[in-house]
Amino acid sequence: MARIILIHGYSVGITISSGPLPADLGFSSFEEQLATREAVMFSWYQEEKHSFFSFINPFYLHQLYKIEKIASQSVAVLTRLAKLLTEEQPEIIVCHSLGTTLLLNFLNAFSLEKSVEKIIFIQSDIPKNTAIPETLTQVEFLNVYCFWDPVLLLSWFLNGVRPIGLIGWNRPGIVNRFVPLFGRWNLHNASIADKKFALAITS
Repeated sequence: MARIILIHGYSVGITISSGPLPADLGFSSFEEQLATREAVMFSWYQEEKHSFFSFINPFYLHQLYKIEKIASQSVAVLTRLAKLLTEEQPEIIVCHSLGTTLLLNFLNAFSLEKSVEKIIFIQSDIPKNTAIPETLTQVEFLNVYCFWDPVLLLSWFLNGVRPIGLIGWNRPGIVNRFVPLFGRWNLHNASIADKKFALAITS
């Protein structure tokens, strides 16, 4: 059984090459844990192969965002997650970006496995005024945020509400930790590519 379940975020299934997607789906800091199966990925992406120009097309990316936001509420997707959690009995769940929305939808519809001791949201796309499910009060909860995340700044512009991955989540029982994003061209993924950070939050 895996100690850690990883839930990836938005657009990880987009590729402009013919090769396979990377197994870590952006969580490159967990490469070793995935190889030894200490960590297991929950995959729910929409696989899309496109040219470079469609890949950088903001209208296409926005449309994919809306599609994947709907997928994060899908009964079929949430049921698959429930099955994985039942099989693996993890201690820790780590979610990134839109993956936090998926887990929140799950927690509002399903019971959380008693094995889960800690939930970590990283650069979450959840609106700041969102209520906390009762199940979150039963576990240690860490919300990692950074106020200059360009992807979440765009989400704020599109949705009109600041996400908790920008400013923290002001709710009882939530531990908010500011982690600066730097060192990568895709700042939104910078923290989940940092092995020291991954070790610190899951040890």
